[in-house]
Amino acid sequence: MNGNPTPESEKLIPYIKERKKTGAQKIIFLIAVIGIVAAICITLTKSAGGFFGGFFGRRTESTTSSPETTTSPSHEENIYDYDLSSVPEGKKGVIPADLSAGKQGKRFSSESDISPASSPLKKVTENKISVLIVCAHPYESYAESNLLFYDDGFYPVGNENNVDSLARELTASLLSLGIGAEYLDTGITSAKGSYAAAQTKIGDYLKTHPDIVYIIDLHRAVVSDSNGNLLSPVTQKDGKIYAQLGFVVGTTDGKPSKSLPTVNALFDIFSERFPSLSMPIETDASPLCQQLAPTVITLEIGSCTSTFSSAENTAKYFALVFSETVSP
Repeated sequence: MNGNPTPESEKLIPYIKERKKTGAQKIIFLIAVIGIVAAICITLTKSAGGFFGGFFGRRTESTTSSPETTTSPSHEENIYDYDLSSVPEGKKGVIPADLSAGKQGKRFSSESDISPASSPLKKVTENKISVLIVCAHPYESYAESNLLFYDDGFYPVGNENNVDSLARELTASLLSLGIGAEYLDTGITSAKGSYAAAQTKIGDYLKTHPDIVYIIDLHRAVVSDSNGNLLSPVTQKDGKIYAQLGFVVGTTDGKPSKSLPTVNALFDIFSERFPSLSMPIETDASPLCQQLAPTVITLEIGSCTSTFSSAENTAKYFALVFSETVSP
């Protein structure tokens, strides 16, 4: 059954033999029918949720009544449902998880003393390329569909659903929102020396594009639990599935880069707009690309087991909020 109404068979409708009536009887009968119909109409008009309301699933509400949701929260699908016992022997699970900062109750992933101080984001220059999108690891891939488990042969790089493709979509989203953005293909194919190669490419670009205010270096994470199961950071909003995002701050001699105040500001903005979207801010032992002159935002969207479609939803949402924040 699909839940749709099933039409009644004609066999269920009783046959009623027509009677012949005299002229006077017809007139009396007609007046009676009109009176009955009028009475029914008046009754239905005064009654909320009467026969027709019940039959067609409609009812009259006053303007002060609170609207009802079409789906009760208790009937919504739980996106975190997962049965580890269904994982075949010798394989590891791919578990959907809420890794948001709110769920974990912390702003930073590490316990070191990092300042939560933020600074207002700089406005971009109107009608100029102000945001540069890059990928120091463009080969990092997403899953084509939801995975239930994986084995030692799982190799999350190299397919078409990668960070490079997502970065191009992020660029297109920013452009559609009026932000001058451009994607720089770094051409990097290996993790070895990737950040040094990215910096060289970016440095050459900046020589001819002095109006760049922000550089967004897009990545995706790899997250696992203590048993080796991979975690897929995911959340839901308005019926859409989103890969959770995270910001990474590079360090030099143990000190956070100058991008930290900007990252703190973005974290606060996203935490207010979409509380379950942001994971805690990560710190990295290396400077990443964050010693470059413009503000460099190292952004991770989802993990290697996130679906590309969920990462797309997040990239579009990030573009929307970021554009509203930095628009002139």
